[in-house]
Amino acid sequence: MAKHIATNCHAYNRGLSICNKALENQEKLPSAIDLYQESF
Repeated sequence: MAKHIATNCHAYNRGLSICNKALENQEKLPSAIDLYQESF
């Protein structure tokens, strides 16, 4: 269970980081599919 929670936390933080960078650069926010593809 702890491993599952840690993996989800990492994915959330990664997505949040990508969205924050897009906002800083005044770019369009990525879609859920874009974020999913970014993780590989």
